[in-house]
Amino acid sequence: MARGAKLDWGAVNTAHIARHGVTPAEVEQALANHPLVVLAAPKFRSEAEEAAWWDRHQDLIADLLLKHGRRGAVPTKNISVRLPVTGIERARRLAEK
Repeated sequence: MARGAKLDWGAVNTAHIARHGVTPAEVEQALANHPLVVLAAPKFRSEAEEAAWWDRHQDLIADLLLKHGRRGAVPTKNISVRLPVTGIERARRLAEK
């Protein structure tokens, strides 16, 4: 498939591949020879539970990315940001849901 080319997805084709648990983006990436690395994560009861799971499995994720030729999505850098205490408290309450 040519670089940057997209398939013309109609409702019928999208529904067909959905029955196989595949999205149009996954098909296009496979055709472009850049397969997705799919990790089956459990269902989570809250964002906090999900965040904790991803945090505990960072090594597994890094190993899968390296195994499949990925170095990571984008380089990151730790920074400090001053936020109002009320904003932090609100974010924590939302994360617990």
